[in-house]
Amino acid sequence: RVVREVAAELGLAPDLLLAVARQESHLRTHVRSEKGAVGVLQVLPATGQEVAGRLRLKGWSLDNPQDNARIGGTYLKELLTRYEGDESLALAAYHAGPGRVDAWVTKDGSRLTGSEVVEQRAFTETRKYVREVLAGREEWR
Repeated sequence: RVVREVAAELGLAPDLLLAVARQESHLRTHVRSEKGAVGVLQVLPATGQEVAGRLRLKGWSLDNPQDNARIGGTYLKELLTRYEGDESLALAAYHAGPGRVDAWVTKDGSRLTGSEVVEQRAFTETRKYVREVLAGREEWR
């Protein structure tokens, strides 16, 4: 419910944010990854700090499901803006980081679509992540 509410507040497609949450944490709110990502949207603490700062949040915690969803959802929305609405690139950046995605996009100057970049240049794990999130959207529609 929290993820759906935050998606509506942010103007994100609820099915997309729910699919990310399912892929990241299986919709569990109090989970931590071996890499240190926290909560339902598996936000890294450094990313949480940056986004919370831009949002001017006070007293926030990635362990709080509402804060986690708001921060993770805002980050995804920022990535969608950065990649001009290209969901494949935004999801790849959510998974592997925008620096890596920027390098994949600009590699050798070729003009590939976002999905071609993901299919041809992304890490195998990132490619799988993007495919599964996009396929998982159907169950939330």
